[in-house]
Amino acid sequence: MASQRVKVVELPHATPEKLRRALAHAPYDLVYFTGHGTVSEDGVGALVLEGDDGKHKLLPAAKAGQLFANCAKTPAVVFLNCCLSGAATVEFRDVGRRLVRDGVPFVVATSTPVFVGSSQRFITGFLEVLLAKDALDVAGALAAGRSAVNEADSSALSRSFFQYLLFSGARATEPVRFESAIVEP
Repeated sequence: MASQRVKVVELPHATPEKLRRALAHAPYDLVYFTGHGTVSEDGVGALVLEGDDGKHKLLPAAKAGQLFANCAKTPAVVFLNCCLSGAATVEFRDVGRRLVRDGVPFVVATSTPVFVGSSQRFITGFLEVLLAKDALDVAGALAAGRSAVNEADSSALSRSFFQYLLFSGARATEPVRFESAIVEP
């Protein structure tokens, strides 16, 4: 199976500096962030990481974009499994769109809250398709993730309240072999 060839690196208790170092020192094809996201009163999206003191530390969209723009290799896909990672009131002020603007070809994010059970089903369906092919089919993986959620829970609440979005600056499907991924559990 394709997923057996993927080296997964976990980054528990990720601080902005830990994440920066991880991205700067090794090339990752896929970054899967599971955690918290927020939008400030002025409409700026942010990831919620951990500070050096163990308390929450916000990584605003612009700083997240800089972090990915300065990494060893721009990941082909960044999956933001956190609330409001694709929600903003002004263009490029949410994390998902900002990462695309700053060079990440494909970003999966959501403008809604995330349900743990649904997100687990979604990522399983998503990765099964994404890792099964040598050609990058993020749209197909997104559809598979949505199907996995719908098959498990056909309620209208599940379908309307829980929606991942695909942001992309890529123009064509490119061959890719996923060999490394970083996750923040």
